[in-house]
Amino acid sequence: MSDVVIIGGGVIGLAIARELSQSGFETIVLEKKERAGDETSSRNSGVIHAGIYYPKNFLKTSLCIKGNRLLYEYACKKNILHKKYGKYIIASSQDEVGKLNNLLNQAKKNKVEIYEANREKLLEDNPGLIFKKALFSPSSGVIDVPELITA
Repeated sequence: MSDVVIIGGGVIGLAIARELSQSGFETIVLEKKERAGDETSSRNSGVIHAGIYYPKNFLKTSLCIKGNRLLYEYACKKNILHKKYGKYIIASSQDEVGKLNNLLNQAKKNKVEIYEANREKLLEDNPGLIFKKALFSPSSGVIDVPELITA
């Protein structure tokens, strides 16, 4: 007999099962698909979010920010293919600059590393790009979801 049964072998179910089993609980994971992660988790783009977009006092914000750091640590520890590329957020018109400034302020309130992108560097990497202003989020990245599920 098991102490805990987890229904769903996606990234979340497997992470919960891992923590419980490491805490001494006998854990079983039930999955309706042939392989773990074959439902929603396999449709995930693998983006590692920085925590830029959510209001400061939301649980989702704190979990995203902490999860960003922990996921990179876990990926390194388990040799999971991942890359911290960073992400540009661009205002392509003057009308979007105010929204971009609000986003910059929100990220700073959330204590997420973000800064105004260097115009020359951005154009060097992306010739022909037309924009009014851009931000750069260095902690955004991607992870190989199937490798994460296997780990």
